[in-house]
Amino acid sequence: LPGRRLDERFFMYGEDQVWCEQIRKLGYRIFFFSQTKIIHIHSGSTDHSKQIAMRRTMMQHELEIMKMRKGKGLYYFVYKIIYVTKESTRNFIKWVAYKITGKMVIK
Repeated sequence: LPGRRLDERFFMYGEDQVWCEQIRKLGYRIFFFSQTKIIHIHSGSTDHSKQIAMRRTMMQHELEIMKMRKGKGLYYFVYKIIYVTKESTRNFIKWVAYKITGKMVIK
């Protein structure tokens, strides 16, 4: 997008989704290559406390993106309840696994 800047609310973890949404609203189609793989070896660049903060940031960004797409009506409210419940449960299970094994669960 010539002359456009990325949304400063999204320093990491979501800026690409916002950019795709803006491109789509301009009438362009979005393509992606689904076979791409990115491998983070044992979370080498992010320790446990940073990963927890990162997950919170990612959750906030997902909710902000959904609010941008659908507004703040009933759809957003239901989505927020389901998404926060799912992610909180998932992160709690990861935390328990980390406490028991001392290793981060990758997925």
